[in-house]
Amino acid sequence: SVIIGLWLTRRSIDSHSGKWLMLSGAGFGVSIIGFGMSTSLTMAAIFLFLSGLFDGVSVVLRQTILQLVTPQHMQGRVTAINGLFIGSSNEIGALESGIAADLLGLVPSILFGGSMTLVIVGFAWLLAPQLRALHMRDLHRAISDAADHLGAEEFAHRTGRTDVLAGFEAAQHIVGERAAGGDVGGRFDQHPLN
Repeated sequence: SVIIGLWLTRRSIDSHSGKWLMLSGAGFGVSIIGFGMSTSLTMAAIFLFLSGLFDGVSVVLRQTILQLVTPQHMQGRVTAINGLFIGSSNEIGALESGIAADLLGLVPSILFGGSMTLVIVGFAWLLAPQLRALHMRDLHRAISDAADHLGAEEFAHRTGRTDVLAGFEAAQHIVGERAAGGDVGGRFDQHPLN
């Protein structure tokens, strides 16, 4: 995770970000299955290393998407809920793993966990085409374009907001709506605030 985190500070995943997110989740699942099937310490270490790389890509992409598409006025709430799920997932996952290992045995429980990861990624691939088609560069460009088109002064005039981040918040709001609808491109002068 540390290695991929450092690498991603130099090279962002701007194209096909949604596909990379899902592929990194699938890679994590395959790595866990490989770890469960390992018969040597070396192979187990290699698969754990790979799982850390895939998980690192997934974490960075999920956090970036979350920051870019969440409207400013909801960021605290969304971050709190996200933190709650992330913080509790380790403990709940440890409980689930312990119960599964007790019921199925150690290796079958690891294989089950990796397989379920692949099933969830498969469902996400099929059921979230907007996420799959996401390009981070489009989100960045859309925020920049929206901020240029609907700057802080205009946003403040139309909404009564006067804070410094008003223009950026307007851009995030527009981009969040368009990303939820699968339309990150398009003209910002067609937004309801106009």
